Amino acid sequence: MRYAGSVNLAEDTFGAVAHDVALSAISAGFKNVVLMCDHGGGAQSQLAKVAENMNREWAPMGIHVYYVPDLYYQEKEVMKEYMHNHGLPLDAHAGTDDTSELLYIDKMVNGRSAKWIRRDKLVNSHEGDGTGVDGDQTKATLELGKMFTDAKVTFAVKQIRGLISPN
Repeated sequence: MRYAGSVNLAEDTFGAVAHDVALSAISAGFKNVVLMCDHGGGAQSQLAKVAENMNREWAPMGIHVYYVPDLYYQEKEVMKEYMHNHGLPLDAHAGTDDTSELLYIDKMVNGRSAKWIRRDKLVNSHEGDGTGVDGDQTKATLELGKMFTDAKVTFAVKQIRGLISPN
């Protein structure tokens, strides 16, 4: 594992999970299923492959599985530009942007009793030191989390609208 505390799946396993999740949505009656991933690496190509294969099977029945590419990378570009323009250090894993997004989502889900981030445990760390962090979590804020999360949502909505035509 590249980062301590992470969970790794083989690419084929990840693809099989994505397939079964999409199939569950289809079984529940969804006519349009959208696959997107907030992770780099082979996960992106697996989702594209799952969507392509499932569309071959299901499109003739009026059911479509779409893949939204680059959601992860698009947000990383927004993050890099913002961090650079505001004199904040860039990070690669579980740093300022990831922690900010989790702070924001935690507050959205749990309200005043946010539970997922322990501020006293945030670190400014680097890959290989055993923390699983490559970046500065201590710079994370709710405002940054909202901005980075909104960037993902805006990009995803734009992509989905381009993929799914109204019927």
